[in-house]
Amino acid sequence: MFSTTVVIVLSLVYGALLLAYMIIANNGSPFSLRAFNKFLLSAGFNIIAIVGTVLTEQWLPIQWRLIVGLIFCFFGDMLLLKSFSKGGFAFGIGNIFIFGYLCRYMAAKGVPFSGVWFFILLTAIPYLCMIILDYKGIIPLKNEISVIYPLYIISVSLHGMLSLVGLFYLHDLKSVLLMVGSILFMVSDIILWINKFKYSKGWFHAMNSLTYFTGMFLIALSASIPFTA
Repeated sequence: MFSTTVVIVLSLVYGALLLAYMIIANNGSPFSLRAFNKFLLSAGFNIIAIVGTVLTEQWLPIQWRLIVGLIFCFFGDMLLLKSFSKGGFAFGIGNIFIFGYLCRYMAAKGVPFSGVWFFILLTAIPYLCMIILDYKGIIPLKNEISVIYPLYIISVSLHGMLSLVGLFYLHDLKSVLLMVGSILFMVSDIILWINKFKYSKGWFHAMNSLTYFTGMFLIALSASIPFTA
C-alpha cells in the first residue's frame, strides 16, 4: 500500500498541476501550453492508477477494467482539444468500463443489486433535465450533438449515480475515494453541459476542471489501496 507520505506528496504535486492548468486555461495562454498542461494532468491519473495497481499487486481482472476506463478517458481528454464529439466518444467508452468495474467491485464487496437497483432511476434524471431544458429552449443543444451529448450524460451518470447510492453501503477508504471521485466526474460533465451550451464564463470552466481532475485523481488514487472483501 502507498504510505501516507507518498499519498500526500502525490496529492500536492497533482494539486499544483491542477492549479496551474486552471490559471493557464483561463488567462488566454497559448494553445500548446494549455494542451501540454492538460496532457500532464491526464497522464498523471493514469500513472498513479497503474503504479498503484502494480505496487499493491492487484492483478484481479476487475482492477484492470478500471485501468482501461481511465486510459480511454485520457484519450478523451486529448481528443477534446480538437473534436468535442470524438473526445466525448472516447469518454463514453471509458465511462462504460468504469461502470462495469463499479458493478463488479460492489458485488465483490457484498452489496446486492437488489439494494441499489434504484440508481437506474436516478440515472435518468440528468438525461431528462437536459432533454426538457433543450426542448424549452432554456439550455439548447447544438443540432449536431443534440442526441449524442444526452446519451453521453447517461454513460457518466451510470457510474456516478451508482457511486452515490454505493456510499450508503461502503465506507472504507478505497470505496470512498472511488465513489466520491466518480460522483465528481459526473458533476463535472453536468457543469460542462451548462458551460458549453449556455453560460460560457471562465469560472464555469474552472469548476469543470476542478471537479473533473479532482474526481479522476481520487479514482486513480483508490487503485493504490488493496481490495478487501
